[in-house]
This record gives sequence, C-alpha cells and structure tokens, in this order.
Amino acid sequence: HERIEFPSIDGTVLAGTLSLPRWNRQPVPAVVVVHGPGPRTRNDLRGDVRQLVWEGLGVLAYDKRGVGESRGTYPQIRGADPETVLRILAEDAAAAFDRLPQEPAVHPPRVGFFGPSQAGWIIPLAAERLNPAPRFHILLSAPAVSTGVEQFYSDLTGDGNRAPQLTDPVEIQNQVAAYSGPAGF
Repeated sequence: HERIEFPSIDGTVLAGTLSLPRWNRQPVPAVVVVHGPGPRTRNDLRGDVRQLVWEGLGVLAYDKRGVGESRGTYPQIRGADPETVLRILAEDAAAAFDRLPQEPAVHPPRVGFFGPSQAGWIIPLAAERLNPAPRFHILLSAPAVSTGVEQFYSDLTGDGNRAPQLTDPVEIQNQVAAYSGPAGF
C-alpha cells in the first residue's frame, strides 16, 4: 500500500492509496475506485480494495475532495445542480485515472473504473474526457434512472435523511411514474 497524491483538473490535491498484489512480479491490470454518495474516504472502501487486490488487480482508492486527507471543499448535492456536482466528482475520478498508468507496477492498457451507486453517473462522465479511454467499467448497484428522477424520488421519500413527503409505496411509485420535471443527467 503506497500513499499517493495527485491534482484534479482544478488543482485540488487529492490523497489516495495505491494497493498492489504482493505476489505479482509483472505489471497488473488496475482500477480506480470511485465512491458512491456522501463524504467518503478511501478507508470506507477497504473491503472492496482487499477483494480486488486478492483477485490480482492494482487499486487506487482516494478520499473525495474536502474529505479525509484530500484538500478542497466537498461538493454538496443538496441545493446544488446535481450535474455540476457530478462533473466535479468526475474530474476528480479522471485525475485519479490519469495518475494510475504512471505507476510502474500497473499495466496501462488494462486500466478501468470500479464503483457503486452514484459512481454509475460519475464514471461515464469521467470516461468521456479520457484519452486513452478506460478499458472497462465495473458498476455495482448503478443508477437506472436520471439524476432528475432520483432527486424527485429522494424528495418524496426523504432519502433516509429527512422527513418523507409520502410513505405509501404505491403512491410513491405512481408519483415517480408521472414525473415530468427536468431529467438531468
């Protein structure tokens, strides 16, 4: 495990850890782990990192901006344009991806992304600005709706963080099915 730092596009310095399988003597395929929602550190990803390294992959996990050892300000989605926030987080993920092939223990043509939940929006945004493009994406519990529909659903249900507007699952489903607001990303 090697602690590394790298700048994002806007100059914000992000802190991460590169973890590599000890038994490999040749460059390995590798992933950048992109977080799900909320202010997360690389320590929140220990279980995923451990499993991926055990499978023979190098892993770069980093603290989100403004969290843990990363500098900058954590971008709050509540009250902000979700697409703007996702683009900021995507720039950070892209910067991590750009950093990974610089490691001698990493095989650059076999580098991709791994991430859950919100990462399903962040990873494609990061990938669209990268050249060369990531070889693969591994998405867990990725979103199946746009950011606009998800925000509407979260507003109705309280998203576990505040009082819900509705509690009847059938009514929530009906409201979401009838949603005609901005789609978002």
